Amino acid sequence: FRSVGFTSNILDSSKYASAITLVGNTEKRTVEDLFTLSVGSVMIAYILATRTEIFGRTFSEFDADGMLKDPLVTFAGGIILRHLQIYAVNSQMLCEWDPKENNSFTRAMALVPLYGLINHSCNPSVAYTAHGKFTALHAVRPIKKGEQIFDDRGIYYGNAPRELRQSKRREDSFFFCECIACEENWPLFYNLPSYTTMDLNPMVRKKLDEIMCAHSFFTIIRSHSMLEVGKIAYFSIASIIDHLKTLYKYVKQPCQEIDEVTRTLQNIYNQITNRYQSLDG
Repeated sequence: FRSVGFTSNILDSSKYASAITLVGNTEKRTVEDLFTLSVGSVMIAYILATRTEIFGRTFSEFDADGMLKDPLVTFAGGIILRHLQIYAVNSQMLCEWDPKENNSFTRAMALVPLYGLINHSCNPSVAYTAHGKFTALHAVRPIKKGEQIFDDRGIYYGNAPRELRQSKRREDSFFFCECIACEENWPLFYNLPSYTTMDLNPMVRKKLDEIMCAHSFFTIIRSHSMLEVGKIAYFSIASIIDHLKTLYKYVKQPCQEIDEVTRTLQNIYNQITNRYQSLDG
């Protein structure tokens, strides 16, 4: 269990220690990667030194020796390099919902110290949404007491094959994913098995049929509704969570219907996040 960066045994995100102690994977990076990040940190330090007085004075653009010999400039360059490495591993997407496009778009990236405590899985149990200056963590499947929480670092098992997911994880985060979706090589969404093909009790099958019928009806109504998203979302979240609980009670993953209802829940969470404000009105 990680404790580095804690203040009085608490992960306090308002303390700088919670961010600067996050892993940067320096020792696992290629020479090319480190060189690129180093050039970036030098450029940022150079701009700060020649365009601001943050180091006590403004340096001439041609005073390379002066900048190299100034301990504040070199210290800042080193800290910036450290943060660039931390950011690449621990940053979290901040998304906004665009009603005109009916989709969620990444508007910024944020360094979230809590993110360092949660491991990746291609079959995550939580998802993030942004609300002003806060980030919320939502459960997207049942989580038992004491069970480890997982998020996904950008690639979900239903959207990309195992080879691509693992290649991306090694490239971006320097680890080999051993989640259940990778270990069992779960198929993509449209090839997932349906509960209708599983050996289930007739009464259970009927119950699941009713759930999926209600889910399909809700999806159609929501896609054509002229109501405010919030009015639809808040009353529907509880219903969809109940549907998921029932599906998980009788069916094991991988299952297409579980994936479908989970996607709907995540979509609704995305719609109650920050809203994109168009300058076009």
